[in-house]
Amino acid sequence: MPIMSVGEVKTYLGVTASTHDAIISLLIPEVQQRLTEICNTAFESGVYISGSFTWNTSSNAIVQSAGNFLGQGFANGDDIYVSGSYRNDGYHEVLTAGTTSVTIVSSTTIVDELSGASVIVTGVKWPTGIKAAFSALVKYDYSVRMNQMGVQSESVGDYSVSYGTPGIYGYPDELIRGLAYWQRPRFG
Repeated sequence: MPIMSVGEVKTYLGVTASTHDAIISLLIPEVQQRLTEICNTAFESGVYISGSFTWNTSSNAIVQSAGNFLGQGFANGDDIYVSGSYRNDGYHEVLTAGTTSVTIVSSTTIVDELSGASVIVTGVKWPTGIKAAFSALVKYDYSVRMNQMGVQSESVGDYSVSYGTPGIYGYPDELIRGLAYWQRPRFG
């Protein structure tokens, strides 16, 4: 499950029309990826299983025969973050959590890969307070970025506006500052 649904983003932005629903839907995973990179965190909850996994493509499941997903606290509907795999890294939503496996919702697909790599499957907890800042990033992408691709300034008669130097990922610095509470320092 993404950090927010289209409906939640629209609620935060006070949007009632469905004009931008398709665009917002496409932007949510893209902005979510940028958000995790800007904040330098995957928002892990502390619930995790590590080791060697089998990737069951027919049932869209991540399997660890010696694991205990339920015992570690994974539950249906949780978001998880897979890291260390060859082809399945990233966010996934758990359809069903079992003792030795988690089945992923069909919106993402588990890809077959060799077992043996040391993989970590971590539960994700999106902070509620970050939703307003996330919505602002989505709004910037559909209302400003798409209309000003490559434009640094514009003038009409006596009116002139400069858009300034974009910050991280092209977002204005004031939007990035809204994420400061969740940003982890980068070293090296």
